[in-house]
Amino acid sequence: MTAVRAQDAASKLYNDGINYLNNAQFDDAAKAFQTIVTSYPTFAQIDNAHLLAGRAFFFAKKYSDAITVLQKEAAPNAKPEFRGQGLFLTALAQFSAAQDKSSGPNVDTAGFTTDIGTFTTLINFIQQNPTADNKAFLEQSLYFRSLANYEINKYDASVQDLVTLTGSGFTESLSRPDYLLQLGDIYSIQTSNLTNDKNATPAAVTDLANKAIATLDQVINDPNALVQANDASMSKAQVLVMLAQLNGNTSDGYQKALDAYRQVKRKADLIPAQEARLQQLRDLAQKIAVQNAQNHTTGGTDQLALLIAREQGKLDSLKDPATPDPIIAALIGIAQCYINITGPDGKKEADESRTVLHRLTEHAKLTPDQKKTVDFNILLSYVLGGQTDKAGTALDNYLKAHAGDPNADSLSL
Repeated sequence: MTAVRAQDAASKLYNDGINYLNNAQFDDAAKAFQTIVTSYPTFAQIDNAHLLAGRAFFFAKKYSDAITVLQKEAAPNAKPEFRGQGLFLTALAQFSAAQDKSSGPNVDTAGFTTDIGTFTTLINFIQQNPTADNKAFLEQSLYFRSLANYEINKYDASVQDLVTLTGSGFTESLSRPDYLLQLGDIYSIQTSNLTNDKNATPAAVTDLANKAIATLDQVINDPNALVQANDASMSKAQVLVMLAQLNGNTSDGYQKALDAYRQVKRKADLIPAQEARLQQLRDLAQKIAVQNAQNHTTGGTDQLALLIAREQGKLDSLKDPATPDPIIAALIGIAQCYINITGPDGKKEADESRTVLHRLTEHAKLTPDQKKTVDFNILLSYVLGGQTDKAGTALDNYLKAHAGDPNADSLSL
């Protein structure tokens, strides 16, 4: 009788926990499932209780608790039907924990390395046990492993997973624009690194730059990826600037970069499109939640929840007043292109550049770094335009505002 009462109590907690999960009450869900794990270890659904506790802790952002409660299901001797999800949730928690411990240049290399190992174990497990349930974890496993490698500057390893994700096996993925953007950005970084490699040939740099541009163009031309396309246009412009510099600072090269910068949109123009995309995903999630409530299940929500969280993060960033408007960086890039473009009269388009820069100074909310860049390029436009008196005044003003800047010191010499 006591055993029956224990099973009944555990069953009630289990059902409560599922209801909490379906209603996004993650702390309550974690408490219910953790109670089962701790107090009812012989419960018939104990393996699922471990997994659901891990899921609840993860979405409650209690990553250490998630990793701990998932150990049994992620272990090499775990039941095969549970191990895939155990490894997946463990790896997600490890990734998020490493992100939390990283700040600016201080990256939790050890945490991301551990996470890469867990995702690799999971991917190998999926290949050895290719059930429908296990294969459902493959796409996100490849993506998060690529992100973890990116965080610790292992770009070749990151590219390998992204190439897989942008290949024929995932053509219908809702996240395909994100994968292409990440891949294009890595190619851009590698192009920049290659330009600083004394042993690299111009042909090798050009080939890699063109690969970056071709990848970014796939994002730019996707009508359903407006926010990603904005980032892709910015990255493409920066790659085109590198190519222009590589090819002797030709006006034609900078004109191509100028055209790419002009495709960048303001934050205000992107917010409605991002809100619409997020609502589509939420409607889909709600439909699945209703089905789960009717069937008393929890399936089909984890990976969609991760995608919604990413898209919500993009929207939050767009709406955050502290986030620089991408149009400002684009306009700075446009001004820098004009400085290097030769007009019909054979002179640099310094006046066009200065017009853009002065408007930014007067009307835009610039970050300190952007203000420094704008001031320097105003000074440079006078220098390249041969207006020595104005250049001297601009230099004096610059040195007062940005004392000790080596670029200004070199110009004064």
